[in-house]
Amino acid sequence: MHLTNKLLDYQENAVEKLKKVKVGALFMEQGTGKTITALELCRLRLEAGKVTHILWLCPCSTKQNLKDELIKQSP
Repeated sequence: MHLTNKLLDYQENAVEKLKKVKVGALFMEQGTGKTITALELCRLRLEAGKVTHILWLCPCSTKQNLKDELIKQSP
């Protein structure tokens, strides 16, 4: 399974740094692709069998946008 869109270089760099740690954060500006970067991290961990569930926390005001992005980016 792969995401719909390809990650940009800086998003790939963030995934490379964060995929090796258990806890991390994405301090990226609005509109720079935090959602797809986080989805790629989730995808890698799901496929490796390291997690079975994902809990995504976000402000209520961003729930619909997040839902739309999840549907758009995930196969």
